[in-house]
Amino acid sequence: MRSGVLAKGAAVLLASCPLAGCGGGGKPHSQAIQGVGRTTGQAAAGTPSARQHITVSRARQLARQINLLPADVHGYKVSSEGEHEHETANQKRWERELVSCAAARRFPKHGRVEVSSPKFERERGIESSSVQSNVTLAQSAILAQQELKALKSSRGAACLSRFLGRLLESKTPPGATVGKVRVAQGAPPARGTNGSFGLRISSALNVNHVRVPVYFDFLGFTDGPLEVLLQTTGVPSAFPTALEERLYLLLLDRTRAHAP
Repeated sequence: MRSGVLAKGAAVLLASCPLAGCGGGGKPHSQAIQGVGRTTGQAAAGTPSARQHITVSRARQLARQINLLPADVHGYKVSSEGEHEHETANQKRWERELVSCAAARRFPKHGRVEVSSPKFERERGIESSSVQSNVTLAQSAILAQQELKALKSSRGAACLSRFLGRLLESKTPPGATVGKVRVAQGAPPARGTNGSFGLRISSALNVNHVRVPVYFDFLGFTDGPLEVLLQTTGVPSAFPTALEERLYLLLLDRTRAHAP
């Protein structure tokens, strides 16, 4: 199999991963992720501890005001994959497992609102990349903080590594193998919020002595009960650093402008 064909297969694999709106985290596996993930230190102290109650309708409105729009990602198109697909039992189980990686304990979904932007994607030759944002209203600011803590834990890193390894293996083309899954942590800026996280999860598909790297980046922060996530993927190179940083800061600015 030629490297271009394998890269296309990896791109399809990334597009089918049920990761939007979820995350996972942990201690650095090697070095910090590049770009925005290591721009600054911790989030600023003195963030207001009390926030006004956010209704479900208000949360959905906030999500629309914060999430990425087509005009934000020039050169990318809205993905049409998965519009008419139904989740299998395995996919639903994988999503539950992924959520458990990102939570200190399992939280009931009742009372929460989760809204994602469309997935935006671009293909150039053998290269493929995608980006998507997600806004979640947790049941309380305290639970959002607990989830943020879980995202940064060593348990979260180990859990996410196992999960992504199994997921990649289940979708790998015949004859290909999955390399070691690596997790690296950074510290994106999030001044004025309750905290942030930055993660790069990387691996590679190998077939006939050809190695194609695959990258998942997760950058996010919490603001009261709001959890905002930017997810990017890249094959065989990571998502462009400058664009990733710009989109993350755009989400941060919109949250500051619209959140109560």
